[in-house]
Amino acid sequence: MIIGFLVVLFALFALTECISYGFYEISINKNKPGGLILIFLSIVGFVFAVTMYFIY
Repeated sequence: MIIGFLVVLFALFALTECISYGFYEISINKNKPGGLILIFLSIVGFVFAVTMYFIY
């Protein structure tokens, strides 16, 4: 139970970091396609990590 909580917490921290860097890419570096792809892939990675942990 506690391991599942820690896995989800770590995945949330990674998701937050990736999304914030994606917004940085969009707003500061003016790299809109790169930032949107980074945000999309980080959400997909979060969902994949959490579902794979709870499936196995």
